Amino acid sequence: MASLREEVAEVLSPSFIDDIGSISVEELRRRRDQAIHIESVVSYTRRLVQAMIDIAEASNATSDSSELIGELSEILSDGNPHSSAGRLVEVEISEEASLQADQFLQDSLAGPPSKSDRLAETEREISEMRQQLHSVLDLLSSELVEQYKNGRASVEGLLEDVRKG
Repeated sequence: MASLREEVAEVLSPSFIDDIGSISVEELRRRRDQAIHIESVVSYTRRLVQAMIDIAEASNATSDSSELIGELSEILSDGNPHSSAGRLVEVEISEEASLQADQFLQDSLAGPPSKSDRLAETEREISEMRQQLHSVLDLLSSELVEQYKNGRASVEGLLEDVRKG
């Protein structure tokens, strides 16, 4: 299993999009689907970090553990400060992707700065990854639209691919 960093690096490498004007529609769709999958794992990881930040902030704000426990349901629900940031994404990821996210967080949160600093830095890193992944997804989607407009791809071909499974 490749690490999340490795999979993100593959999708963000120039070679992933350099030839998009000359590859088949099937390959273009495969790359788009790969990028969508990686973006969903990165989004899931970001949600985990944001929950950790919210819990750390609440923990720092109170010394009463019973009060913190009482606030956890609100912190972890849609009422938390980070929930409205960005687009709402239903996250359904595989166990393998969940393990990738956990490993990414373990690697990112190990080190000398304070845990709050590591969480904030990890959240910034993940947000940057998401922005870059969205740019790649936009390019791939634009190229697909262009291929449909220019007749290199057809709806019939898409339906045929869907039927094949």
